[in-house]
Amino acid sequence: MFEGCDHSSHSSTLAQTSLQSSLPVLTSYRLPVSQLAGAAITQPNELVEPVRLAAVGSHLLVIDAKADSSIWILDAVSGAVQRRFGKGGTKDGGLGGIWSFDGVWERQNRIWGYDFATHRMLLLAIDAPDPILAQIALHTADVLTSPVWVSTLSVVSPGLFKKGRLAAFDAGGKLLAMEGDMPARDEGVPPEVISHAYQSSAVANPARTLVVLASRHADRVDIMAPDGRLIRTADRPFGFNPVYGVSHGRRGPVMVLSEDTRFGYLGVVADSEVIVALFSGKRFGSHPGTVAQSAYVHVFDWNGSLKAVVVLDAEVSQIALGSQKILYGLTTGEDPQIRAYDLNHVLRRFTP
Repeated sequence: MFEGCDHSSHSSTLAQTSLQSSLPVLTSYRLPVSQLAGAAITQPNELVEPVRLAAVGSHLLVIDAKADSSIWILDAVSGAVQRRFGKGGTKDGGLGGIWSFDGVWERQNRIWGYDFATHRMLLLAIDAPDPILAQIALHTADVLTSPVWVSTLSVVSPGLFKKGRLAAFDAGGKLLAMEGDMPARDEGVPPEVISHAYQSSAVANPARTLVVLASRHADRVDIMAPDGRLIRTADRPFGFNPVYGVSHGRRGPVMVLSEDTRFGYLGVVADSEVIVALFSGKRFGSHPGTVAQSAYVHVFDWNGSLKAVVVLDAEVSQIALGSQKILYGLTTGEDPQIRAYDLNHVLRRFTP
């Protein structure tokens, strides 16, 4: 949603990074790469156009953009559909605009979903007659990418900002502060463009004492305190930073993709022991149609050490981490499916 060119632009410049490789995709690692086979748990031609995936206790929650009901609840083992609810689409109260999720660790059948279009956080109960238990509007004009709770009283989110790395809100949605420092930027590049170039997905640890930001256009995973302090940057297997254009239009400067823009982390999930991130490594000019899909998964511990690189048996666009270290991946195409992978086969080789 955030990539693309502003067609009213007047000029464009290319920001330079440390990586100038023209490789179509990055696949060479210093540590062994594990191949991991999975199994489809959904039926052929069952899903219509699934776009988001989350694990909720013993269930999976799927956002389907084209189905009559936006939200599907599936059994995480059998894949059987347990329930469908929510008006389709994104307009007039439709729930198809949910962009990201934040689990409620102490309540297995609860999860927060963030509606990108309305800046609302929705507390969803997958087993309640009325599935929307609460709504909180986050009051900001900035674009937010993935709000997460860091206490019962506060929410933080990365996004597209003119300053700061995290926007901090109280439990009622009032903006309190912009926390943390932006990544070092190229001279002369507007801060909102840098923020866009480093747009990130976020996930909190179960204790809500750490927040992980996984960058979409760099192989960068930052482990941060809720107040925006950078605790550590995880191991970077390739060390590439965003490559992008800057377009100046009626609404101000924006980031645009270039042929050499490389995609990094497409999503990140975590539990108390590991951080699991879906990694693209693809160059936009070489893979324009599949740059946001990948079979590569990076597994880190909470010290930021890259412990495993896993290659799934199918490219996926979304991941979710269930109990017992079962990883779920969402495939796309004419017959989208959810596939399940047992990460224990890989993780038993190291102790976090």
